[in-house]
Amino acid sequence: MTGDLPEAIALIDRALTRHRASDRWTAPALAIFPMREMAAGLAGDTGQAMALLDECRNMCARLGERWVLSWALGNVGIAWWAAGNRQQALVCLCDALRVKRHVIDQFGYAVCVDLLSWVAAAEGDWTRAAVLQGAANKMWESIGTPLGGFADLIDEGTEWRTGTRGTLGERTYQTAAEHGAGMPTEEVIAYVLGEKPPTPTAGPAETPAATPGLTKREWEVATLIAQGLTNREIADRLVIAQRTAEGHVERILAKLGFTKRVQIVAWMAGQRELPAP
Repeated sequence: MTGDLPEAIALIDRALTRHRASDRWTAPALAIFPMREMAAGLAGDTGQAMALLDECRNMCARLGERWVLSWALGNVGIAWWAAGNRQQALVCLCDALRVKRHVIDQFGYAVCVDLLSWVAAAEGDWTRAAVLQGAANKMWESIGTPLGGFADLIDEGTEWRTGTRGTLGERTYQTAAEHGAGMPTEEVIAYVLGEKPPTPTAGPAETPAATPGLTKREWEVATLIAQGLTNREIADRLVIAQRTAEGHVERILAKLGFTKRVQIVAWMAGQRELPAP
């Protein structure tokens, strides 16, 4: 993060060598791969970054790990961007988002959307760039320091925002950025991937006649939310990790088109006569 790539590479390689030798791979251990990919990419070694991605992809497939895979794909996207290959960067960042949407990675969403706004600007698609910049800005508000605190990336992001604003003009830029900021996360991802926006689901005032695709586990979680349990309490009740419980809650909110737990409570009140799936 301070820009000392030779020292970073030496330290990360030591850690990677030890884990390869022990073959004990926890999620934090696997996260060494995307770190090393970024270091390789920023050092201009895209070949090394791609080799690391292949190794990480195989490891994640064997272990069923998707969160680390999403970062491995995203960081190779950064490597290609640093190498000046916008199309490869676009492909990798979109692939990263496709995986991230299944693990609810709020920080990862922001990183990918921010970088994809640079790609759009570099391609001369200034309105799309402004929409994505507005969406990314909104995402960063709830996270804090943008782009993981990497000063060079933050500075580059500022330059692309300034360039986009200057090209479009203040009024046009603000209109596009505000549109992006007002889009729900799933709509932003659909916009990035060229998919049809998700169909809005009726809110509490318009209770649907059946559950909108909730799985059995999500129904259980929604029931516990309606009973007033916190994420920690839900995790304890269902004997799952708190992060897993939080992921279920996020998916329930997304499927119902809600933003607050209280909306789930109100919606569940109207479902009491319906059998669980």
